Amino acid sequence: MSAHPAPKGWMYLAQLYGNDAGVYHRNGFSLTFLEKLTEFLSGPKGTKVTPNGWWYVANSVLSNVTVYRSTPHGPKGPLESLEDRQEVPADVDMTADRRLVAVANATTTGGGPGSVSIYLDQQIHHSRLLRYGSALLTGFGVALDPKRNCYFSFNQLGLVGGSIVEFPKCNGSGRLVTSGIVVAGGLRFDSAGNLYYIDQAKGIYKCSGTSNCSLFATGFVLPLNLNFDQHQEHLWVADGAGFVDAVDPQSGKILSYTVPLTGPPFAVAPSPGG
Repeated sequence: MSAHPAPKGWMYLAQLYGNDAGVYHRNGFSLTFLEKLTEFLSGPKGTKVTPNGWWYVANSVLSNVTVYRSTPHGPKGPLESLEDRQEVPADVDMTADRRLVAVANATTTGGGPGSVSIYLDQQIHHSRLLRYGSALLTGFGVALDPKRNCYFSFNQLGLVGGSIVEFPKCNGSGRLVTSGIVVAGGLRFDSAGNLYYIDQAKGIYKCSGTSNCSLFATGFVLPLNLNFDQHQEHLWVADGAGFVDAVDPQSGKILSYTVPLTGPPFAVAPSPGG
């Protein structure tokens, strides 16, 4: 990993409050606006791109996840849609081969607790639904570690403090990984299996594996979600105050920030992804 500018590619912004997605050409840290996508998007929240350019967007209003494909000329699609009926999708993560996809649900459409929907073998309907405890949880983020375990960040309604739980092999009832987060945000793993997670009130925490977590990157206004670029050279952060930040995943230093033309991002996803 290095602090050198990222290579050329795309940057996709999920914009919850605009009901759209911004498409930017990425050259190093420079982002140049190409287009805004609105069709088939409603309440887009979390987003992620695979290393070979498959782009997933969680649509909280439509109860689905739309899937696009990056091309040299921009995104093509949507080519398919993962159905997440009666749920409110908030984030998505997947393996590089797309045979395991995890979707964090904020709530049910009827106001029930958040959960994680698991999709297997590129099917468009989830194979199972993972829940943690019986409290009314509001899900925020989801991440897969290199061993294909699922991690779910959430905030508990009526209480101050968020948590992260693990579902080993994306199954079972879950176990607590960390708690005491002021306001839980997005989370991702690097290729070595180290967890990075956002506390919206403080910044980004970096863990050794999933333990010994410490505050690692600060200087944001409202950090929400994060994603690695290809080869995990940089960690890109969506700041809900209206910024896209590039962070060095070794030092935690903010290397650049951009004010996107399309408005404040809820999530950002570089393509190719890491």
